[in-house]
Amino acid sequence: MVALYALAILPQALPQSPWTGYSGMPTLSAGSSVVQTVSHSVTAEVDDTHANVTTVTVFKNLTAQEIRANLDVPKGTLAGADNDGEAKFDIDVRWDDKPAGLRSAGATLRIERRSGPFGPAYSRASSGEVVLKPSATHSVKTSYKVPVGKAGFDRKQRLVAYLLQGEEPVGTLNVTFRYRGKTVFNLPQMHPKEWPWQVGERGAFIRHREFAPGNTLVYLTYYPGGFQRIGG
Repeated sequence: MVALYALAILPQALPQSPWTGYSGMPTLSAGSSVVQTVSHSVTAEVDDTHANVTTVTVFKNLTAQEIRANLDVPKGTLAGADNDGEAKFDIDVRWDDKPAGLRSAGATLRIERRSGPFGPAYSRASSGEVVLKPSATHSVKTSYKVPVGKAGFDRKQRLVAYLLQGEEPVGTLNVTFRYRGKTVFNLPQMHPKEWPWQVGERGAFIRHREFAPGNTLVYLTYYPGGFQRIGG
């Protein structure tokens, strides 16, 4: 499954020569008939060099029985050149506000891709067993600090990404990017472009109801503050 996360998002439209680390939406191995994904919220606070990302996911046990399920949290890097390395960052994962004790699913997987605008991709997931009490609601909280990525022909663009994954629908999805005028030269480009983003000088936001994640990479690209366009 580790390879599938990286391979599935590569065909998605991305800027030229991207390099960025990302994590994404936690998932449970239990199906939607027994466990409901009530909501998922992600907030990325973007500064000049890093993005501080926090997420909250709420799951509800729909049965009167205790359920044991695997909790998975993705971690990866998209690379636009063969000499691009893996983004280095750690993810804190908490189940009901206590450390989840997830284990890395083996060594980092390096996926070679020679066709198209990509070099290697790197993927590493973490997983572990959690217990859902009968008819109970549980939360998963993640937090991490990742270097701001880069993109474009000359790699002057900046890039911040997050992976929405999973086959089960999410009752309410909230995605928020926050940034400052000194960080962003002009309003960023939000992706997927077809989504009805609310974009302003200090941030971007979107909400979906009954959202089916699939494997969707949500990201923004922008030029940093102080950037001077040629001829501009």
